[in-house]
Parts: sequence; structure tokens; C-alpha cells
Amino acid sequence: KYDKMKAQATKYWLMSGEVCEDNTERTYGTKDKPLTARGVPKMQVRLVYDRTHYPRPWKNSHYYPPLYVDEFWMTNDQLIKFPASGYHSFDAEIHFGLMSAPRWRFQNMMDHSIKNMATQFAG
Repeated sequence: KYDKMKAQATKYWLMSGEVCEDNTERTYGTKDKPLTARGVPKMQVRLVYDRTHYPRPWKNSHYYPPLYVDEFWMTNDQLIKFPASGYHSFDAEIHFGLMSAPRWRFQNMMDHSIKNMATQFAG
């Protein structure tokens, strides 16, 4: 998952006043617009169980249910930071399951609403 790089203040040890070790994250992208990548430790892949009756054009053709990657409850503090140098792998849990069509529509609506609010209040 990529995100815009945020400026980080220098951290010091409280008693000695020495600068803490460098915990900078690995950057991607250009120098003008640096990005940081973070790993997703838990992922839920859900097949939408949809029993909706469709109108005639879709009724006679093949229907493929949507596959939904559920990151709705994943917050930025749960993501794994990649160090600027060193080992760049992590363990991830992937769960597979079903999701009802109404819940899928609700979560899509909530994702869309949150993204709209973020763009309105960001600028």
C-alpha cells in the first residue's frame, strides 16, 4: 500500500541528548513526490455471495461474482513499515470467505464516502 511521504522530526534520547538511530522508511517515486510503501499484515479476500435476480440480458449469460479485498478496518498504524535498508519481507495472513451482497454494497458506499470526505477536507 503506497502513501505520501510525511516529514519526520529528528528524535533524541531523553537522558543523553544523542540522536536516535535512523528509522527512516524506504521511499519510492520521484524526488518531487516521494511515496512510502507499507505492508498489509492481514488481508481478507471475500467472494460476494449475490442471489439477486438480474434482468434478461444478464440472465442468459455467464455471471461471475465479484471478489472483494476487504481492507475496510485496516488503519495506518497496523501497516508494516519497510526500513530504508536491510530486510524487506514480512509475514501476512490471508483469510478467504464469503460476503453478502448488502454488506458489500454498504462497504463500497462507506469507502467511497470516506474518500470523498478526505478529498474535500484535505485541501
